[in-house]
Amino acid sequence: VAILIIYNTMQDALLDVQQEKAINLQTESISTFNRELDQIVHVLSRIAEDEDVKQYMEASGTLSGSSEYYVGYQLAVNYPDYRLTNRFIQNIYMFPPEGAYVIQLPAVLPNTSRGINTMSAFSDAQDYSELLDRLNGLNQLQSEGIFWLDNSDGSTNLLMFREVAAEKSGQRLGYVIVELDQSMVRDLLRQTLSGDPGAAFLTDADGKLLLVCDNLEGEEVGAASGYTWEEYLRDKGWAERKLTFVTGNLDYNQWK
Repeated sequence: VAILIIYNTMQDALLDVQQEKAINLQTESISTFNRELDQIVHVLSRIAEDEDVKQYMEASGTLSGSSEYYVGYQLAVNYPDYRLTNRFIQNIYMFPPEGAYVIQLPAVLPNTSRGINTMSAFSDAQDYSELLDRLNGLNQLQSEGIFWLDNSDGSTNLLMFREVAAEKSGQRLGYVIVELDQSMVRDLLRQTLSGDPGAAFLTDADGKLLLVCDNLEGEEVGAASGYTWEEYLRDKGWAERKLTFVTGNLDYNQWK
């Protein structure tokens, strides 16, 4: 994962000053981002490796409705509100393979269409089976990582996930998912521009965009899968302008 800053300038005399400022702002942003992401990875690991979580997911579908709700409720209230300690965390979900309930910390929700509609990141799914099919399709080659979830209304959700696996067999039991607060991530990118005309990109290792903050035209865009920063520049007509590039890698390398 990288933060790429591109400044637009028409004066060569400003290049060195802009670049030095961009490097300083970017270094600070990367340090902040690394710290926040490290905390999120720790949260995902703690929940996914929790024996109580594994037992809950293994037992899903075998408990009566009231018992399943009570077990899920006891599990949900056992965790702190991580949103208070990490500004990038918007919601945390636990999805078992079956059963009548899912967890959106600190709540236990029915996995009916009504319950799913209350989950901002997954309200586009018609039912729980479709939701799980989408997750399984996106994550079939990985046990952890990050992905975009595109919705029919054109909105997107940026999610980090961790597979919950059985201790001995390694069989997938379900998922723990953190929904990232895109507004907070964009704020961090916005700070790297410091009011100068340009764009700040959060990209994966292949150069595909995760988030964009562009103040050249007063526009901010979230990028769909497969859209690269080079394509973004061409679409905006930046290829014909004089640009200053600054880039830096993050420590987290599962953003694919």
